[in-house]
Amino acid sequence: MIGNRRCLALALLAVLVMPTWTQAQEERFDGVTIRVATWGGSWRDRMQELIGAEFEKRGGKVEYVIGNALENFNKLIAARGQKPPFDVMEFQSDLWKPLLDAGFLAPLPFARLTNAAGHSPQQRDDVTVSTWTLEEGIVYNADKFKALGLSKPQKYSDLFNDKLKGRVAWPDISYGPYAIIGLATEDGGDELNVDPGLKRLQEAGIGYYYKSSVELSTKFASGDVWAAPWHAGWAVRVKRTNVPLAMSFPAVKDRHGIIASGMVGIVKGNEVQKAAEFWVNRYLSPEVQEKLGRANGIAPINAAALNAMRGDPFLAELMLLTPEDIGNAYSINWAKIDLSQIIDKWNRIIAR
Repeated sequence: MIGNRRCLALALLAVLVMPTWTQAQEERFDGVTIRVATWGGSWRDRMQELIGAEFEKRGGKVEYVIGNALENFNKLIAARGQKPPFDVMEFQSDLWKPLLDAGFLAPLPFARLTNAAGHSPQQRDDVTVSTWTLEEGIVYNADKFKALGLSKPQKYSDLFNDKLKGRVAWPDISYGPYAIIGLATEDGGDELNVDPGLKRLQEAGIGYYYKSSVELSTKFASGDVWAAPWHAGWAVRVKRTNVPLAMSFPAVKDRHGIIASGMVGIVKGNEVQKAAEFWVNRYLSPEVQEKLGRANGIAPINAAALNAMRGDPFLAELMLLTPEDIGNAYSINWAKIDLSQIIDKWNRIIAR
């Protein structure tokens, strides 16, 4: 009898001191629908595989609002004062300041986001947290370049070589300002003065400005495009389909390549706060960070996940995978940049 009482007491004690992470694993979301604004294609599929499926195991439902981050930002503007069109939003650092200035994001409860504990102050603020590092450079068809006698591009303007005429794609401003900033630095400009880059690009007579990476990947596969400013993630994904792509991180001032941060935030006015917190915390877990990084060619913020990817020779050929190399890339000053001004100039000079 005494033994049974002792076992019962120990069992009750175990329940009382159960680690909080175990209890969190059992959190349920029956009848809860979360709306997540993210990119389409394989990115959306990966979000579902790594995060959405786990949420659904707990009884919840996921609806994806697909579009590039600027399109989703405009949806928030259109819905101002009404119920927000989604609860969680993914974006990159080019939209960090506009989102903060517009006040669309809710404070993040970092005490409950345990997987953000290793983030530095530069990787999180009151309403956003970094999820990965995007590595911008030039993606090119190595076989075509070899056949043409062209060496690896060392700067953005190398794409204006006459041998590449009609085979170069350039990102539309809706993709982000990375390439136009990189080009501007060749003639004394930077993120605060993109005019030299716009002038050079206008003179180059590029015939194809892409807005969709999915569409661009098709053009690389068909041979219609041989080179484009693009990020390493797409080089990884497309090369896996046996397209002979290579990656260059061109000179940008005294740096090589341009980096941007993937970020996630919870939208102010959402009605599923706990579900949104679960989504963000799951995103930052070492497991999701490594699997997403390997699959989509992005550098995880989680140090253990980044270190695990470094041993993959396929990824190492196309990506920056050490803190030193990532730190040697050009980091845009997003706090000072006026993205709306850059978009306006683009529309007047390039898109007219």
